[in-house]
Amino acid sequence: MRILIVDDHPLALIAWSAMVRDHCGDTAEIITLTSAGGLRQRLADDHDFDLMLLDSQLWDGNGLALLKECHRRFPDMRIVLVSESDQFSDVINAIDLGAVGFLSKRSSIPTLRQALGLLIEGGVYVPPFDLGTPLPSASSWGSTGLRSSPS
Repeated sequence: MRILIVDDHPLALIAWSAMVRDHCGDTAEIITLTSAGGLRQRLADDHDFDLMLLDSQLWDGNGLALLKECHRRFPDMRIVLVSESDQFSDVINAIDLGAVGFLSKRSSIPTLRQALGLLIEGGVYVPPFDLGTPLPSASSWGSTGLRSSPS
């Protein structure tokens, strides 16, 4: 298994690499890069990766734009967007652009380990979301469609 990790924070590269090693042992070949420019250069020479973890904000490039570019050029490459965000709209945007997963850096370590394991095994991962509470009954809404205050 060949895994490409792209993040401009050295500590993040170490942490993601360690989690991959924990799951795969020494069977994984892990390549780490710290920039969008380095990613483009590497993919020009070698794009045979089983999985890419791509940070959403690199010092020299936007991760979403890179995701879109990489998915267009290499549609079979499995790309996971890694982000500080935990917003539903960011997850949906990443999936729409071709990501097979979205990992929020705000997630717990056990959640990240489990999600990464699922992705390494070929699965898809999106964080769980509470899609809200049930709508109130129709009788509590005013004629304008706005909820009326209790009387």
